[in-house]
Amino acid sequence: MSIEKLKQHLFSEGEKMGFTNLELYYEKKESLTIGLYEGEVDDYDFSDVQGASVRGLYDEKTGYAYTENFDGDSVSFLLKMLRRMRD
Repeated sequence: MSIEKLKQHLFSEGEKMGFTNLELYYEKKESLTIGLYEGEVDDYDFSDVQGASVRGLYDEKTGYAYTENFDGDSVSFLLKMLRRMRD
């Protein structure tokens, strides 16, 4: 699932569940490391990591949740954790 779809679904479902002031923070990092030995490529590594954190109010208390998994269950997971992790 793209971050745009996750955001739309999260805000829509969150509002239906009674969340207010939802905030979404998204970060994606890509890196490429190439090792050379005597002018030849000896080793390489590509890394692609993304994550999203959500904060929102539910029943006048703040909750926070984080995921690196962007599949169909991510929105329900984040909203359940938000309710559970309130101050």
